Amino acid sequence: NKGENVAAKVKIASLGRFTNFEALNLADGKRNLLEIRDLVSSEYGPIEPDVIEEYFRFMEKVGVVSISSMQATNR
Repeated sequence: NKGENVAAKVKIASLGRFTNFEALNLADGKRNLLEIRDLVSSEYGPIEPDVIEEYFRFMEKVGVVSISSMQATNR
């Protein structure tokens, strides 16, 4: 199952059925990772900043987004 493969690679996939899709929909080139995290957290509950960063780094690796223009989260 492809969904299980993604869940094994990125924690956000295990936080809810639509959480990762919502995060991706919010990536408009204007918001940074912390702003995206805040918006997703307001809808789906608290999410650690590193979970959002991990997700977008994975999506960048597979060629879906480029986060070079987004600010990374502060660890």
